[in-house]
Formats: sequence, structure tokens, C-alpha cells
Amino acid sequence: MPRIPFLLLAGLPFVLVAVLPPVALAGSGDARGLVVLDPGHGGEDAGVIGYAVEKDVTLRLAQQIRRDLTRAGVQVIMTRDGDQRLTVLERVRLAISPANLFLSLHTDAAQDAAQQGISAYVAAHDVSPQRKVSRAFATRLLDDISRNTGVPSRGIKEIEYTVLTKAKVPAVLLNVGFATNAADGSRLTNPAEQQRLSASVVRAIQVTLQST
Repeated sequence: MPRIPFLLLAGLPFVLVAVLPPVALAGSGDARGLVVLDPGHGGEDAGVIGYAVEKDVTLRLAQQIRRDLTRAGVQVIMTRDGDQRLTVLERVRLAISPANLFLSLHTDAAQDAAQQGISAYVAAHDVSPQRKVSRAFATRLLDDISRNTGVPSRGIKEIEYTVLTKAKVPAVLLNVGFATNAADGSRLTNPAEQQRLSASVVRAIQVTLQST
């Protein structure tokens, strides 16, 4: 397998800078909840570059999820709807009521190109009432994606990312695969696979909204 250069700026969503553009709101009427989707990175911050480019994968996937959620009657706010670079605080400022859930989308990276799979992060040391919902949401995401796509789950981890620790609603950071892995990269850039991934995310969101 040829070696592909990649940047590990990605897994650190707390080092972004920019000005927040107008957010994009989808869904109306008798909406069945309000979800904030945060496509990681953007602009000159490409995130991981390997067999896929993180900022492109996260935006395309968020747009697909938004379409699917809107059809299901769920309102969606996007932290970005184009190739913009945002600060982490500009992203997390939307993770407040009346939103019900906050989902930040990223890809993973590893020096070992054989590493693959999905993982979810929740806030470390979270003692708020939203902790239980965040973990349940993360569990549903990993279970449904792994079952629907066959991609291995690497489990739930706790970390002190600002987009999670500063969120005022249940929040999960989802790594949808390794951009540095050929199989994951191929899957993440395949429109049919993106739709399957979106379907799993939407199901997890709907079940979580119904249970809260």
C-alpha cells in the first residue's frame, strides 16, 4: 500500500479560529426535536488528509444527515454549511437549549494505516444531568452504525474536548472512520456508504429524542 501523507491537526477540535457565518436551520412546523450538527474542521483547517479529507467528509455527511432528519420532521442547525473555519467556541455556542442534542462529526487518524473503525467521545468528568443521555446517544450511534455498515466499533471514550465539556445539552463527538485507512477512506467518500451511515445516525438521533 502506498504511503499517503496526512495531517494530524484533526483530532484536536479545540484549536480552530474564525468568524461564525450565519447558521443553517432546516425543518419547521411540528418538529420532533432540534439537533445541532457540527461538521468538524473547514476552510484552511482541513483536518486529517489521507485516503479522505476530513473537512469534506464531515460536511457531506452532515448535509446528508440534515436532509434525512428534515424528512423525518426533526429541525437541524448546522454550525457550518460550507468550507468555513470556525473556533471551537463558535461551534459550541449553539449547543444550548432549545437544542436537544449536539453531534460533532470527525474522522480519526493513526500512524498505523491498518487502524480502522468508529468511535465516540463524551465529556470527561461530566456530572450534569445530560451525562446519561450523552452516553446513551453515543452507544446507539456506535451500535447502529456498526450493525448497519459492518464497521468495527472502537467504543466510547471520555475526553475533555471543549465542544463536549462546554455543551449545555447532551453532546457526542463521533469519529466516523480513519481517513488514514484505505478501507475507511473508500467508505467515507462513497455516496452510497454515506447514505447508510446517515441512516444509522438518524435512527440513533430519533430514538434518543423519543427517550428524553
